[in-house]
Amino acid sequence: TVLFVSHNMSSISKLCDNTVLLKDGELIKKGKTENIIDYYLKSESQIVQNKKGSVDWKENDMPGNDLVKLKSIKTKKINNTISSTFDVTEEILIEFEITVLKNNTQIASALELTTTTNPSNPIIRSVSNYSDESWEKQKDYKKGTYVSRCKIPKNLLGEGIMNISLRIFTPPYAANLSENVKVINVLSFYMTDSFYDNASRGNYPYPLGDSVRPKFNWKIDLID
Repeated sequence: TVLFVSHNMSSISKLCDNTVLLKDGELIKKGKTENIIDYYLKSESQIVQNKKGSVDWKENDMPGNDLVKLKSIKTKKINNTISSTFDVTEEILIEFEITVLKNNTQIASALELTTTTNPSNPIIRSVSNYSDESWEKQKDYKKGTYVSRCKIPKNLLGEGIMNISLRIFTPPYAANLSENVKVINVLSFYMTDSFYDNASRGNYPYPLGDSVRPKFNWKIDLID
């Protein structure tokens, strides 16, 4: 008997006939692998619908420490409306508000995106524009509330549920070594593919899955 533990749906479906679904150490469901994967994906989809593109915390529940608190995080369309569903041809705004509690503070942020089919391996990591200037020599934050916005370009993400994780940290240290705020899979959104001609798939008629699919420039020339 071999026990295989993973978040990778593709690997589980290939290697396992029967599967057990656990959450926080408790048994949720067990049975045939295809049934458990279907149940898991549907439950994740329901979580996306329930949050409706926004998580807001009350003052006493805000994630963080005595330096920074996270007030809210949202996914928005380019017209600034909150949404949890996007087409692959749309730009996506990830917006979060923080409260800085001390003056003369260096703060940076890092976002991760994972898919529901493989939530342990980020498909995208992005560091805030703090990294555009000399490290540890940015202008200090003062006490107050700040909003950060990250724009994900169109024709990049694939289909399916995307999970957002956020770290707010203190340079010059690495994000995972100076975390003031750490929220994993805090908000999710759903990507659809309407097969528009202006999408990165062009007229390719078959599924491309949840992998990233940037719209590259291709050129083919006859050389002989």
